Amino acid sequence: MLSNSKLSTQITKRGQVRWFLVVSVLVVSTSICMAALYNRNAQGEWEALPAARTDDVDSVAARLSEIESFNQRYPVWLGLRKAQTEHSFLRTRLEVLKTEAVLAAAQSQEQSDSRQHEAELARQRGLQFAQSGDFRGALDEFRIALYSSESDWEERDRITRDVNAIETWLEEEK
Repeated sequence: MLSNSKLSTQITKRGQVRWFLVVSVLVVSTSICMAALYNRNAQGEWEALPAARTDDVDSVAARLSEIESFNQRYPVWLGLRKAQTEHSFLRTRLEVLKTEAVLAAAQSQEQSDSRQHEAELARQRGLQFAQSGDFRGALDEFRIALYSSESDWEERDRITRDVNAIETWLEEEK
């Protein structure tokens, strides 16, 4: 049989082990509860972020900025993978939209230049017709020039006056 001092030591050791287990369970339980609250808070904020229209540069840029700010506040949470995936998608989408905008602007400028060139060619043909006395041909070419040109074309006012003068002259000739 065990002596009294050994029995007392065993009871003390059992009490210490029991106390250690109780404290460990409390620490782990508290940690799990805190992590769950943290994750719930993060999930709530994630769902409150404004959605993005993926065809609008400003909307995509705003959502991307919100996600970046969110990821700084919550670097670890259960939905982190989803946030990172959306961030990558939106970053790529923003670059695509910016590239499309640049291409569209270049294409628009190219079309504008082409119309201006056509307007200038029509103006020159109209002048040639007028110099040769073919005012109906000049009138047709001047109208093409006006139709093809931009509203701020420097020759527009002069061509408009020429068209009005030719129309008036042709009316008087009838």
